[in-house]
Amino acid sequence: MRLPTRLFASVLLVSMLLVSAIGILAQDNPPPTPFIPVATQPGSGGDAAPTLDAPIFATPTADSSTSETGDTIPAEETPAEVEATPAPSVDQPPAQANQCPIQVQEAFTATELICTDLLPGIACIGNGVVQAQQRTATETFAFAQPGDRTEFTSLNDLTLQTLSSPNQVWAVVEAQAPFSTRAGNGSANATLLAFGDVSLTNTGDNFDPNFLTASVLAQQGLNVRRTPDERGVVVYQLKPTDEVIVTGRTIDDQWVRIVIPNAFAATGWVYAPYMDVPGGIVVLPIVTVDSELPQLEAPEFGPMQAFTLRSTQYPPECEATPDSGILIQSPDGLADAILMRVNGVRIELNGSIFVQAQPSANLQIDVLEGEAVVSAIGSSVTANTGNAVTVLLTEDMQANGTPNVAAYDQAAITPLPTRLLPRPFGIASASGASAPESTGDTATTDTATQPEATTCVITASDAPKNIRSGPGVDYPTVGTLETGQTAIATGQATDSFNFAWYQIEQGWVRFDTVDSSMGCIDLPEVTAPSADAVPTAVTTEEATAIGSLISSVVGDVCAAGEANVGGSSNGEDLALKLGGDWQATAGTQINVSVSGGLLRGEFGDYIRISTTDGAILAQSGDSQTLSYAFESDTAFALEFSAANGDIVQAVVTCGP
Repeated sequence: MRLPTRLFASVLLVSMLLVSAIGILAQDNPPPTPFIPVATQPGSGGDAAPTLDAPIFATPTADSSTSETGDTIPAEETPAEVEATPAPSVDQPPAQANQCPIQVQEAFTATELICTDLLPGIACIGNGVVQAQQRTATETFAFAQPGDRTEFTSLNDLTLQTLSSPNQVWAVVEAQAPFSTRAGNGSANATLLAFGDVSLTNTGDNFDPNFLTASVLAQQGLNVRRTPDERGVVVYQLKPTDEVIVTGRTIDDQWVRIVIPNAFAATGWVYAPYMDVPGGIVVLPIVTVDSELPQLEAPEFGPMQAFTLRSTQYPPECEATPDSGILIQSPDGLADAILMRVNGVRIELNGSIFVQAQPSANLQIDVLEGEAVVSAIGSSVTANTGNAVTVLLTEDMQANGTPNVAAYDQAAITPLPTRLLPRPFGIASASGASAPESTGDTATTDTATQPEATTCVITASDAPKNIRSGPGVDYPTVGTLETGQTAIATGQATDSFNFAWYQIEQGWVRFDTVDSSMGCIDLPEVTAPSADAVPTAVTTEEATAIGSLISSVVGDVCAAGEANVGGSSNGEDLALKLGGDWQATAGTQINVSVSGGLLRGEFGDYIRISTTDGAILAQSGDSQTLSYAFESDTAFALEFSAANGDIVQAVVTCGP
């Protein structure tokens, strides 16, 4: 039976429409396309900033094909009768690893285009995936996408994700980060560039300088008491016209905590009804005698001026690209150095550095230009252009060793995006000299000054250092390492104060008194010689020449010239101990001058020098200065009269 002609035509038309629709729907899901980065240029389809959002390390699938522009090539239609005919071969794109350097450079180019005209103190996302948390959360905070900007010091955590991001996009953040200066007379904005897989966690101190000032209403003046009650000891008296800083109130609103306006800036309590507090007493926080004392002066390291850094080293499939890390460059024309603390390591910088850090490995600081002074565990080194400083880190990313200096790996430095830094410079050779311009000839590298990686070289850089017969001040002095003199260390041991000592041919030298090379990290532990044969006491003249006065907190006072120690009492003891564990050699004289605190009758002295078992060696009575010469090598403690909340500052010097 044949269908009518009109009905047959209708069926044929519907069939053709269905086939066409299926073909169109099939084109909605093209095969995966390998990524060839293209940055959007201004005027080519909108003003949106370019961003790179394709995988870096992903490998193209076997059925993918691309044109030279990265557009998908549609498959040719094949008649059903020739479907089995083999398709012509198509050249496959290069392995994705070959595109990796291009993609990384495109990410840096995107950052140049996006993060232009950064204002002081501002951070900007240039490319990739970023997670961030504020120190104080706000509903309007947004710092996750390329182009987002925020105050750098408002951040508490900043994480750049590349390998762990969904598409493995290279992440970049640029900031004009404010740091304090070494002279302490202001701050300077350094350029900070983070890239790859990097996390920064704030460890700086919060500081709010906007304390309220209140005035005294009492016409006869007002007593300041140690505790917030009428029986509290009167420690100061305010005049009717005095204005003081107020930092808190008791829960019953009867007492106000103030900063006593004298040289000691101690804390006291006044009767609230006799104080005129702007906005009323209720604007003050509720505090007790045990509450944390207010921070009256800006700390050495504010928010994001100290942080814990963690970075990732990339696998071999992404060769010729920089490792993750941060670039930091101090501003032009800075006569001083900017200060920062990274993973517990203090850095004083006037120049440019590249910093990396991995747990249970090293914090590495490559000096690209200028100078960096790096301090950790009581020891400091100065590194110049072409040097790398390493500090061993614990599993939780904190310093666990002294800094060591060697030549940096020039091949690892070359791919760094130094072009994004405002001050241009040439990459220096590992010897510290400027890299020669290419002339077609192979440049040679001077390695004469580079120490062997397995050799520990120590240097008395700033002053002569004592050499002792064993690892500790209990051992006699057997010689001197003169200024500028070097020695090879073959072993190490630890004394009773947990100080490391290096064993050299002539004897032993304490680690924090000398500069040490990279090889000192791997020195073997050796058994210390017996300390029984301590020599008889030397004369006063000899003792003065070899005098040593050391604090476990501030180090060698005789070498430094003086030490400043301070703290506040929690009221649990009669006296406040400062400086930690002290030790002095025979004949050494200690001079102590104290400010702050309060002479307590039950303690009887402003200052005491006592042995570790509590025997009093010297006491000052009501004098705020004390001098004492040790007759023998002595371990001792410095104690200062203080009650709850008292702030004590002391200056300690060595010698007559």
